[in-house]
Amino acid sequence: MEWVNKIIQGDCLEVIGEMEDKSVDLCLTDFPYGIEIDYGVYKDTQENLKELIKKLMPELFRVCKKTYLTCGVLNQWLYPQPNWVMGWIVESGGNTGKYGFSCWQPILCYGKDARLGGKQGRARDIIKTTRRTKVEGHPCPKPLDFWKKLLWRVSVSDKDIILDPLMGSGTTCVVAKELGKQFIGIEINEKYCKIAEERIKNTTPPLPFGEKDTGFLLKYCQMSTNCRQLSSAIEIIKKLY
Repeated sequence: MEWVNKIIQGDCLEVIGEMEDKSVDLCLTDFPYGIEIDYGVYKDTQENLKELIKKLMPELFRVCKKTYLTCGVLNQWLYPQPNWVMGWIVESGGNTGKYGFSCWQPILCYGKDARLGGKQGRARDIIKTTRRTKVEGHPCPKPLDFWKKLLWRVSVSDKDIILDPLMGSGTTCVVAKELGKQFIGIEINEKYCKIAEERIKNTTPPLPFGEKDTGFLLKYCQMSTNCRQLSSAIEIIKKLY
């Protein structure tokens, strides 16, 4: 595919309109919130958000085999009904509002759980984080550690192509590269595209994890009474490091 491992500056609806049906394994994205954040080109109003959801979601369902997105607590009912929902937990309180501190956000999941389908067992449906990510030049980047944990949770194959049609400063592309996956980033704002390109350039892909390394760890596991589950943990290590 001509777009793989590239950033495309343009209107996401126009770019995705040129993509073939089910040509992307997974969409991972963070929609605007309709709360008047200054994104420059895009006007972050509730009216524009509703129009974006109406037009973009059918295209994501057409092009992507699975779609995962964060949307904020109050906006979750604006979206099509998901197949299932995960929770992003920030125990210290991520934001505050008229109902108190918000310590969680929904993650809307469209498609079957990849870990169950890949016969990797059941995984938790919550992701806990404490840290924030600051990206110079972008008002609302997603925390890098959270986004990396989320991508690992929903994608089990190194061959997966990960699409972010609302790329912003490029966090999805960065964590995809860190986990050894392919990516496609679409962003209408030229300034954010340049920020994303710089972040991706400075991101190191995972080191090869060869059979000799795996064999050594398996042998060590057999020798240790405290490592009965290390063999399955090796697959996690391979993804995260």
